[in-house]
Amino acid sequence: RRVARVWAEVLGVPEVGADDNFFHLGGDSILSMQVVSRLRREGLHLATRDLFAHQTVAALAAVVRTGPQRTGDGPVSGEVPLTPIQQWFLTTPRAAHHHFNQSLLLELDGTPDPAALETALAALLHHHDALRMRFTRNADGWRQFNPPPAERQDVLVHHHLTGLPPERVHAVMERAADALHAGFDLEHGPLLAAGLFTSGPGRPAFLLLVAHHLVVDAVSWRILQDDLESAYHQAVRGEPVDLGERTTSYRDWARGLAAHVAGGGLDHEVPHWEEAVTAEPLPGPALPDPGASHMLTVELDEEDTEALLRSAPTAYRTRVNDVLLAALALALARWTGGKRVRLDLESHGREDLLDGVDLSRTVGWFTTVHPVALSVDTPDDLGPGRDWRALVKSVRRQLRAVPGN
Repeated sequence: RRVARVWAEVLGVPEVGADDNFFHLGGDSILSMQVVSRLRREGLHLATRDLFAHQTVAALAAVVRTGPQRTGDGPVSGEVPLTPIQQWFLTTPRAAHHHFNQSLLLELDGTPDPAALETALAALLHHHDALRMRFTRNADGWRQFNPPPAERQDVLVHHHLTGLPPERVHAVMERAADALHAGFDLEHGPLLAAGLFTSGPGRPAFLLLVAHHLVVDAVSWRILQDDLESAYHQAVRGEPVDLGERTTSYRDWARGLAAHVAGGGLDHEVPHWEEAVTAEPLPGPALPDPGASHMLTVELDEEDTEALLRSAPTAYRTRVNDVLLAALALALARWTGGKRVRLDLESHGREDLLDGVDLSRTVGWFTTVHPVALSVDTPDDLGPGRDWRALVKSVRRQLRAVPGN
């Protein structure tokens, strides 16, 4: 019952039956990590690969492990190998490597307690080692180091906006946000900053969190938001902050990944990647200059969204990504007149690659990017009679052939 309840909460559905399929209900790899994380908090342990192998509640319940399962005992420190995505970022010429951030703006309920918020933010820096990372550059290139927790690092700036008219509040918040974004120093850190904006009784308060992308990704923000809320409420009640069991540290993941690659653990994949990157470049009109682009925003109504997230995966016995990529591949084939298109796909990067590793509640930049060459056999057939089932099946087969997919 706990597994079914967590599935329903994560998937946003009223209830889940014992034989319902996680992916047919709209689940994906990101949501699977949220399931693993929430079950972990209830003393139930599994790996994300278990969800892919056992896709119903009944099947998954049979492999869930119970009891304590610690993968880390305390804060870590020391030299940390750069991961591939970090190497890509740091070796790419940029105007300012210090300024490449992600942020989250939260509207707060009630009147916030700044002291409790400072305590909660300090707990995040202590618990999530990646937030303390430092980066230095010398003649040999960039290096990454994880220092131990400091006695106290004040990352919160409180902006009192009481008495300002609404139009002035927005301008002040924008300037304060720009200052937070521009204030990071990769060598000295910290790479997490926060701004609290309060305007007095009857007006909402806001909390802006900013972190350098080198130490967070989209999955990390969900973890940080959950832990910040938990830590804040503990601090308000005057309790010692306890964020629970630690998962594998970013340092240990990076070291394990480097050792795996150095030991030839991925050598067997080389022929696949060499073939994938030799796909023909896209023909078509050249852009007038490298910076030229246009953006088109399209919104799906509730009925189409339901069809995409629920009906299509069930009908085609596949995942949402396969359906979307099939449509994209066909559109590009129609535009270029070719039958093979190459795409770069980004994924969360928290694959079950190493034994004994749990990244379900680990903060860091895990993103991976890899090329995929998709073949569309008959791009000219674009009418209503198009055999979409055959196309989706073909794309699904090609995606499953990608190593580690």
